[in-house]
Amino acid sequence: MHKKNYSLREQLNQDRGSALLMTLVITLVAATMIGSYLNVTINGLIISDRSILNNTALNLGEAGVEEAAWALNNKDWSDWNGTGNKKIRSISSLDLGANKSGDICIVVENFGDDPTIIAGGHSQSVYGGEYEKQIKVKLTRRSLFGNGLIARNTISFVGANVTIDSFNSDDGDYDPFFNRGANVTVGSLSTAANAVNIQNANVFGYVKTGGGEVAVGPQGYVSDLIDPPVHDPTRISRGLRTVLPEITAPTLSFPHTSLPEGDIKIIGIPGSLFPQEYHLNDINIGSRQYLIINGPVVIVVDDDVDVKGKIIVSNYGNATFYVGADFTVGGRRGAINNNSVASSFTLYGTNETPGEQKITLGGSADLRAAVFAPNARFNLNGGGGSGAFFGAALVYDIKFTGTYVFHFDEALNNFYGANPKYKMESWAELMGENKIDCSAHHN
Repeated sequence: MHKKNYSLREQLNQDRGSALLMTLVITLVAATMIGSYLNVTINGLIISDRSILNNTALNLGEAGVEEAAWALNNKDWSDWNGTGNKKIRSISSLDLGANKSGDICIVVENFGDDPTIIAGGHSQSVYGGEYEKQIKVKLTRRSLFGNGLIARNTISFVGANVTIDSFNSDDGDYDPFFNRGANVTVGSLSTAANAVNIQNANVFGYVKTGGGEVAVGPQGYVSDLIDPPVHDPTRISRGLRTVLPEITAPTLSFPHTSLPEGDIKIIGIPGSLFPQEYHLNDINIGSRQYLIINGPVVIVVDDDVDVKGKIIVSNYGNATFYVGADFTVGGRRGAINNNSVASSFTLYGTNETPGEQKITLGGSADLRAAVFAPNARFNLNGGGGSGAFFGAALVYDIKFTGTYVFHFDEALNNFYGANPKYKMESWAELMGENKIDCSAHHN
């Protein structure tokens, strides 16, 4: 048997064929691996894109809830449709970037005491894929006056006879033995040092700040209602968060432009469903004068209010004041609202410059009121030995001087004032058949 002899050319051709075959095999393996990698990458991108769309739909729904809450709190339905107890709004074709778009539909029902918001978010991509999320939120009214003393800036107590506690006017007038509590909060939203300076004041309740320090003097304390009182550091905390919205005086329909003549001025109609309206430049009640409020009234004052006499709110009366400048109660006779219900006299400060407006109680002046004046300095300058403030105040800053007492009216927890705000009571994502048909709620 003879062995076949290959020529050099034939041997080279055979080697080239083997190399080409090997190259093809390697190329095929590499292409398969690259294809698998690209497939994994594309699938990862698709999953990532779907996740983004899913989260975006939920974010759009939450944005719809925010829009509805803003409309409720500001009573602004200018971009909404609907009648009766139902409002609807749709926001379409939102450009979300990255070739994505979205839509929002919002339905608000039972807006009043306990409104319900249903908000749907829909997101989609030009590469395919779309998601829808719906949220149902129940709101309830919240009281602006449910704490006691709240300041945007600082609170300080100067003097050795300042006492802070609480009572409940639903149970009658303040009584140191039978109607007294330790449920008041003295709070500053400030993060500064000495945001609340207790010094030697006696606080039967709680102290909170937005992060600032609380200074307590050697004779001062924050305590429960125990005898003898003991300073309790656990009643002091940080993390106070609240919003003090700006207040605007209402536009009155047919207001009176002056108060009645004489030393005894009587306004308001007992039992009336509609308040008497007054729009005044200023108010000056002399030391021997009386302003008796015998029914519901709304009074807008552009300039100062100065009370040296008495403003008396009868059991039939209810007063809402909007004041743009200073509000002063002073002298030996100065007093406002001699009944036990603080909510029957509401004082709103409408000045827009922080710290420019002043609310001052001087001497033996008494005030029973719910005060909301986010830009006002509230000064309680005791000196007559019997000055007292009953109610609640939310202001720019607060300073107690000399002998003064403050009794927070716990009944204000259920008083919402002229501009009620809302807080969230429950949140739930709607699924399946519980979802609404957003296409039926386009405005």
